[in-house]
Amino acid sequence: MPKSSMAAGPLYRDLARLLTTRQAASYCALSIGAFQKNCPVSPISLGNDVRLLRYDRSALDRWIETLGTSNPSSGRD
Repeated sequence: MPKSSMAAGPLYRDLARLLTTRQAASYCALSIGAFQKNCPVSPISLGNDVRLLRYDRSALDRWIETLGTSNPSSGRD
């Protein structure tokens, strides 16, 4: 696989700090609908267009870190 085609794959996603809704949902391993319904992180507006909304990967990471502590049950018996 040529290097140029790899740049648009997972390495790009891992390096980007600001993510589109689709990228943010993928980063959280959720469908777009589940992400929009469950994620409390507000997007950052980079302009007046909805296409310019971005999610800060660091804010998503902070939210994800809280998920393990919000439910005392591990779901395992």
